[in-house]
Amino acid sequence: MPAPYSKDLRQRVVDAYKAKLGSQRQLAERFQVSLSFVQRLIRGHQKTGEVERQASWRWSVSVARRSRSVS
Repeated sequence: MPAPYSKDLRQRVVDAYKAKLGSQRQLAERFQVSLSFVQRLIRGHQKTGEVERQASWRWSVSVARRSRSVS
């Protein structure tokens, strides 16, 4: 599994988006990341105001299941 993108890169992408320096597709090309990464990052930032890496849904569900079966 590849390493997660740095907080610095995430912040630069969000700042460029806020400054309207291009479309999401153009920003993906500019920062050499996937379009889906930019889309998820912007959506998460709009929802939470943060650029931190969000826990994946699958991880959250598997942890919740494991903790229920242990109890």
